[in-house]
Amino acid sequence: MGHCNFPKPLAIALGEACKRGVKVKLLVNSLYSSDLRVNQRDMFLSLRQLLHIAPDVEVWTTALSSIRQKHPTTDPAGRIATADSSPPFLHAKFTVVDRKWSAAGSWNVWTRAAYHEIEHELFIESTFVAEALIAKFEKDRKSTSIRLLHADECLPGAGWCPSGCQLCQQYGPFFVNI
Repeated sequence: MGHCNFPKPLAIALGEACKRGVKVKLLVNSLYSSDLRVNQRDMFLSLRQLLHIAPDVEVWTTALSSIRQKHPTTDPAGRIATADSSPPFLHAKFTVVDRKWSAAGSWNVWTRAAYHEIEHELFIESTFVAEALIAKFEKDRKSTSIRLLHADECLPGAGWCPSGCQLCQQYGPFFVNI
């Protein structure tokens, strides 16, 4: 996801789903795979809130191959033994429910997409499509990502959330160190 901010009501709903035994996994871009750095700080701060509210949600973020090789949550099958490389930009947006229902489309998780943009979403009832999307998610997760284990990994300067930059200061106070 490029433009993304997980609102508190969504975090609460995902936390309640986890309490009912639902497995929730998210895969998001990091600074290593996104050229939309202005929004990265807001996204990671919202992920921090989500992990405080719903600690059982699995949050995976894209990472350089050198970081994936050293990180304890990296799946051994996804480790890359070649030179350091940036992960590709994650642009896929889809949801799978109960291995039967799927939604795929252009909607970004942020207010602007809900009220000010023309977005499309396709809802599908098909175990075949659901399984194909699950396989894609797992392939992308294993080959590009690490799991964020603690909410504090989403703090500015902790490696995933920008602590600020001169280039981005013109976009507002969200790029000031906190």
